[in-house]
Amino acid sequence: MANATTPVIQINEGNVGINTTTPTTKLHVHNTTNSQLTIERTGTAPGKYGFYTNTGNLFINNVTGGASTIPMIILNNGNVGIGAGNPSSKLAIDGGFNYPTVRWFSSNNTTRYMQVGMITPTEHSIRAYGSSTELTFWTGSSFSMVINSSGNVGINTTTVQANTSLDVRGDSSASDAAIKAYAYGESGTSILGNGYATSGSGINYGVRGISTGPRSTVAGSVNVGGYFSASNAETNYALITETGNVGIGTTSPNQKLHVNGATQLGDINSPTSFGTVALKVVEGTVSTGPTLGSDTVGAQAVLYSNGLFGMYTGVSSNGDTWMQSQRNDATTSTYDILLNPLGGNVGIGTISPSAKLEVLGQDIEFYSGTGNQSLQLGRNANERLEMYVNDNMGKITAIQDADGNSAHNFILNRIFGGTGANNFMIQKDGSTQLVVDTNGYVGIGTTTNTTIPLHVNRPGSGTIFKASGIAATIEIQSATAGPASLYMRPNITGSQSADFRMTANYTNFSGSWRWTNDTSSSSPAVFMKLQQSTGTLTVTGDLVAYGSPSDKKLKENIKPIESALDKVTKLQGVTFDWKESDSILDIKEDIGFIAQDVQKVVPELVRKNKDGMLSMRHQGIAPILLEAIKELKAEIDLLKSKPCTCNKCNCNI
Repeated sequence: MANATTPVIQINEGNVGINTTTPTTKLHVHNTTNSQLTIERTGTAPGKYGFYTNTGNLFINNVTGGASTIPMIILNNGNVGIGAGNPSSKLAIDGGFNYPTVRWFSSNNTTRYMQVGMITPTEHSIRAYGSSTELTFWTGSSFSMVINSSGNVGINTTTVQANTSLDVRGDSSASDAAIKAYAYGESGTSILGNGYATSGSGINYGVRGISTGPRSTVAGSVNVGGYFSASNAETNYALITETGNVGIGTTSPNQKLHVNGATQLGDINSPTSFGTVALKVVEGTVSTGPTLGSDTVGAQAVLYSNGLFGMYTGVSSNGDTWMQSQRNDATTSTYDILLNPLGGNVGIGTISPSAKLEVLGQDIEFYSGTGNQSLQLGRNANERLEMYVNDNMGKITAIQDADGNSAHNFILNRIFGGTGANNFMIQKDGSTQLVVDTNGYVGIGTTTNTTIPLHVNRPGSGTIFKASGIAATIEIQSATAGPASLYMRPNITGSQSADFRMTANYTNFSGSWRWTNDTSSSSPAVFMKLQQSTGTLTVTGDLVAYGSPSDKKLKENIKPIESALDKVTKLQGVTFDWKESDSILDIKEDIGFIAQDVQKVVPELVRKNKDGMLSMRHQGIAPILLEAIKELKAEIDLLKSKPCTCNKCNCNI
């Protein structure tokens, strides 16, 4: 079995080599060109197959009957071809004009098998043959999908629910999704459900979600019938219904959205999730909401922001509706409610308000309970009218800006009709304190003022009118030709007086009464001045008077003046110049007496004023002069009664 050079068959340690002396396997065939091994059967049903290699490829060649075909090839890259001369995949089957199929079956039951292949030029199939046969799919050792004999599909379950074409079960992972469908086209549809029936009656559901898993005893379990979400696009819509009504909690919705039962929109259970906005509608008696006295809180709707801040509105058990803005936690802090902040009117009791707030009906009350109450009306915080009440007072304040661009007036305007008394009144406990009648006449402390513009009446005695201020002035002016009068009318019962009073009994006070001309100058012309501290009256013009009181009824201890001539001879008349002072008299040179000289002779005519200055009663000089003349006449008469003996004169005495 060998030639002269190389043995054809070589047996080496149990390995058989053909055309090689060093076989490395049980059968080792070697050829310098195409290695080939032929297996042939003769006789009945003859057949001949050849095995050969070429550039690392293995060919199985059918040479039966002299024809040569290659039914199978294994390339050096691992690709296998059956009927395919140059397979480009790991397994390529070419049936030619006969549609290729692959069939798997068990030798002990050939009626059940699986077949993969083509059944038409455009139709491919995977088939499971046999009665009650299921087609299952596995990933490694894990079951993935089943198609049962009825054609129903189960994913992640071996038992497809009855009357279910596709039964998909999710894993136990908390974030697992049983089905994920993606439409990557420009305008695609991930899942299209069409509830379509050609006959019969009933409800056809395009998409129906239910959740009936037996998890009621599992802590924290939640079953959700349907869930929609959209994100990562310029515009996101979680759910769109094109036509028809949507029902939640009802199978017969009669509106575009019909919710039967409590409703919640948004995630109000996550207060730290910023930006969360939610609406919650609760039916029946609920435990949250404001306190309504003895009435329980009925159905309510709550609009949440950020899960913490709620706008509550609802109906109490007695039928009253309410609205409250407050915090949705244990603090229950309250907040403001804004109505039409961007514009529009608000009506209470009317369907057509013509102002920002129009109330139609009786009795409007604003109370703050035990705290202070403030009602403010205005253009803004700088221009408003404030009505304020606390435990000690109630006041109305007009607050206006100081821009100086126009007048800022506080006006109480009355518009009355009719022919009866149309008075404007201010009362205290039903008693009128001030009245303005139809003529504009004002009465304070009286309701019967019909003749004068201002009538002030004070019960009891005391000051009626007080005007105070820096350089305060009370002006009485005649509007037309005529005098202006200051008329004081003391009560005619008894001896009453009309008094002019000035501040008194203050240290170093030097006030005075002055009569001046009408001028705005700080130095007006003074005609008469009455010094308050001394009682001195100074008049710049002539003082015309009938006289001074001198009735004997007013006098007592009447005595004649003694030594009048002696007193006169001791008095000295002088000329003098007045020093500069604040006196209203414009005189310089004068003739008179010196009070200190007169005081030494006739002290009764001199007195010291409160300011320490001396003054004298010049009219007291006249009686002294009169008596002095009388004394001088008596002396002359005495001399005349005696003859003259001097012979030195022709006196005829």
